[in-house]
Amino acid sequence: MCERAWEGANGTGRRGAGMRTMRTSRSAGSGMTAQLQVRLLGGFQALVKGDLVTDFESETARALLAYLAVHQARLVSRDVVAELLWPGRPAGAARKNLRHTLSTLRRSLGEAGAQRPVLEADRRHLSLGPPPEVIVDVQVLEQFAHTSPPHTPRLAALEAAVELYRGPFLGELGIRSNPDWDDWLARTGERYRLVAVSLVDRLVSAYQGTGQVEPGLAAAHRLVELDPWNERAHRRLMGLLASAGAPAAALSHFARLCERLERELETAPAPETVELAARIRAGWSGVDELRLRQRRHHRALLGEQHGVLEVS
Repeated sequence: MCERAWEGANGTGRRGAGMRTMRTSRSAGSGMTAQLQVRLLGGFQALVKGDLVTDFESETARALLAYLAVHQARLVSRDVVAELLWPGRPAGAARKNLRHTLSTLRRSLGEAGAQRPVLEADRRHLSLGPPPEVIVDVQVLEQFAHTSPPHTPRLAALEAAVELYRGPFLGELGIRSNPDWDDWLARTGERYRLVAVSLVDRLVSAYQGTGQVEPGLAAAHRLVELDPWNERAHRRLMGLLASAGAPAAALSHFARLCERLERELETAPAPETVELAARIRAGWSGVDELRLRQRRHHRALLGEQHGVLEVS
């Protein structure tokens, strides 16, 4: 998943413990690799004890694991899953298909004879086990999104959370001639895109608050890519470009935004965006504000170091 520590809060409405502090896929303090990792962002991947699983019988088996991963550690009705994956089939036939697909999925994940299977099932429900035995990237992503002051993640942890969003939810994974699945896929994918937008926006703010221009620019570019119609994101990028001593690039970005809005939406930029472009054209750079943030950040770091020295 990512190479940095993941901080997680206890989940609500779930069985088992909440997300623990992780490094890559290892359980906190144990040095043991998670039994199963499921990656749903930027495509589908499943890893058992760190090894990529490649022998899924069908796309439907992958879809079943993905659905359970989105609902990790929650009881999911067999009937709901059967109807989603085999819509329009007689109930008995759909349940039979589900039993078969579940059996093949267990084999692919090496569940045969396992004392603590990660896939749990009874006659009415299915469930994918909780962390730390099972790590799901979308669950980790949402843990960060639900974190708010005074428990805001450290900058490095926030960077790691943003790295989890490798691309659209499940990529090209689909089930042929299944509009119900397509609808669920679109709705769920949009939810995670908005989570990623929120996290990247917070990352841009964190960089701006500490006067870090280059990483701030990279984050702002990504924010615009994830949310291209959000003019606030475009204004943040324009302001950072001006602060980096590139007013021409900021105005060029504004011109491209104007063209795209006119071409695709037949509208003009918001007054705030036009005003910012005018300020940049008139010579505003934001450099003074940037230097002030950098000095404040430097003093804060010195204060932290001084506090550590006093304690020791």
